[in-house]
Amino acid sequence: ILTVGAIAALGGVIWQDGGVAVCTADDTQGYPKIAPDGSGGAIVVWKDSRDSLNGVYAQRMDGVGTALWMSDGVTLSLPSGNSVYEPRIAPDESGGAVVAWVRSGVSDDIYAQRVYSDGTLAWSPASAGVGLCTEPQKQTNHQLVSDGAGGAIAAWRDSRNVVANGYDIYAQRVYSNGVVTWASSAVTVCAVAGHQQYVQMTSDGAGGAIVTWQDSRDSGATSTDIYVQRVGSSGSALWAANGVSLCATSGAQQQPRIATDGYGGAFVTWQDQATQDIYTQRVLPDGTMAWPTGGVSVCTKSGTQGLPDIAPDGAGGALLAWRDERPGSKGRDIYAQRIDGSGNALWQTDGVPLCLADYEQNYVKISSDGFGGAVVTWKDFRSNSEWDVYAQRVTASGSVAWYTDGVTVCAATGDQDEVYVVTDGRWGGIISWEDSRGADDDIYA
Repeated sequence: ILTVGAIAALGGVIWQDGGVAVCTADDTQGYPKIAPDGSGGAIVVWKDSRDSLNGVYAQRMDGVGTALWMSDGVTLSLPSGNSVYEPRIAPDESGGAVVAWVRSGVSDDIYAQRVYSDGTLAWSPASAGVGLCTEPQKQTNHQLVSDGAGGAIAAWRDSRNVVANGYDIYAQRVYSNGVVTWASSAVTVCAVAGHQQYVQMTSDGAGGAIVTWQDSRDSGATSTDIYVQRVGSSGSALWAANGVSLCATSGAQQQPRIATDGYGGAFVTWQDQATQDIYTQRVLPDGTMAWPTGGVSVCTKSGTQGLPDIAPDGAGGALLAWRDERPGSKGRDIYAQRIDGSGNALWQTDGVPLCLADYEQNYVKISSDGFGGAVVTWKDFRSNSEWDVYAQRVTASGSVAWYTDGVTVCAATGDQDEVYVVTDGRWGGIISWEDSRGADDDIYA
């Protein structure tokens, strides 16, 4: 089952309790991703094993929770003899979306399909999609962003030279008509020795993308740094060859996340493994750093802060949320912070607590509420028996808007996992997740 739920600005669940079914087909549906449709609804994409064929499916939900496409979703990919995984989605700015996935086989390759706002497919062949990269070896860990013109840009970890060089980063653009536009084997984002992985990306607002990753070029797998590169609309790398270093301090900087700054640059946040703290850097459109070397500290409270997520605040700054284990906590909690374009924290030092409930809160995701604040969701173990889904809104001024420790989005029997949120354009959010309440793994929100 794939289900999506909407959370109102005042903290009330708008759609039915436990979520609205997006897919109730047999067998397992999992690994959902979600994108706004620009009209108060959302498109959800997932991996689907109905009939043991391992396809990619999608469904569009309107703002009141009604499924707009065929029952149980539209088939985007149904490759014969090959499994698919890692579905990713980017809005096409016209009520539809571009979806990309990995198809396994002799090598693992990246394919994509565009689905229009009415659920019809744009590219041929309809059952297989367009190949973005079919080079030998494996292309995985990909991300996808809109190109602003009905197409999309993908970037991924590539093992075509892994024996001699380690994992590299490549990228490709597909136009709105399904034509792959850059080099047939994709363009190189970074191919320096050492492993480059954990790819993240955002639009540059000009038909290109800004890509960030975790990089071990200087000191091996035990000490990794954060790099970034901008790829222009024509596929050219616009900054220094093999990327610009955002943070190369000793120890490991890990798990980068990225958000546009709205001016052609980006905010990148990461976890510093040595200090167990959260840092952020802003990179300008020309590839220079706006803030001091190594970034600004978002939270340096004692204890462990990790797995941050980031979203633009719509005013030239950024919104951040993370998992926090500071002294006195009852497990892992959820905190958030807003920073302006100069790197100044706008809310209380070391972050606003969004949830301090017992036991563990984890897998935090954040989306702008469209008015300077954020909607944050996470999976929650406060019941001490199963993972549930909770959410909280924090206003532009840093005030917690909903109930103490968050709104219950779903506490159905079984675990809820793989939680994601996008804005509904009305101070709230639309949330999707994977759900085990039934006989098979499903997805709710």
